[in-house]
Amino acid sequence: MSAPSCAHVSWKYDADLHAIWLEMAPPSPFLTWELARQMRAALEDVRRFDAGPVDWLILSSATPGAFLLGGDVDALARLAAKQDIASLSRYADECAAVFFSLLEGADRGLVTISLVDGVALSAGMELALACQLLVATDAASFGLPETDLGISPASAHALISRKANPGIARRLILSERKCSARRLHELGLVDELAPAGQGKAAVARYIKANRKRAEGMKMYFELQRLSTLAADIQELQDGFAMWSEAVGKLSARDVRKLKAVHKLTSQTSA
Repeated sequence: MSAPSCAHVSWKYDADLHAIWLEMAPPSPFLTWELARQMRAALEDVRRFDAGPVDWLILSSATPGAFLLGGDVDALARLAAKQDIASLSRYADECAAVFFSLLEGADRGLVTISLVDGVALSAGMELALACQLLVATDAASFGLPETDLGISPASAHALISRKANPGIARRLILSERKCSARRLHELGLVDELAPAGQGKAAVARYIKANRKRAEGMKMYFELQRLSTLAADIQELQDGFAMWSEAVGKLSARDVRKLKAVHKLTSQTSA
């Protein structure tokens, strides 16, 4: 069963796996305001879905070679040039809401899985980490290059600290910045590795192998939400607000750097 698709996001129900596959297909692989808005709408559809049993939600990208390459650099550069803090804050709140929904099991207690089969940079890496489990292929690579522009990622520290520890978060944000899926697997941030191009098959195998454990896994993530490791929407909102304020204060030179990063990351995905 497939749901009516938005321009940039679609989802379909997999009755065999008791899963919903949520796929991003933006015109360019960046977390734009419109993509975040459509993801919120799709996640609301998932929350209300009642045409069959659902235990899993899988988030993936239809863009060859890329999951997402970060925030909408061109739009952010324009807003920064105009010092439009209000718009930056609204964009940040939209992103925080999407991340929080994935952390919270799509607001209905599902096990959320991100599938990365390409480049995931900045907000793309953070979005992948917002899901409770991360499956990555050998073609996947991850990075947090914002510090080169004098900006820290909005949610990476919180997300990595919960899944690994603050030391690993600090190392990835301040030192390593870009690494392979295998490296993140060694650090405990990637849960399953798969050969390039075989991510969907690997996710299906994982779900089938853990079908009997699904309720226990959902209970584990529910208990995690009740613990000191619980996701906090205010924490995400505060992080994105600080980030948007930093972007809004960029100089004209830094805005040009943002555009250069856009060009570079676009070449990376080619």
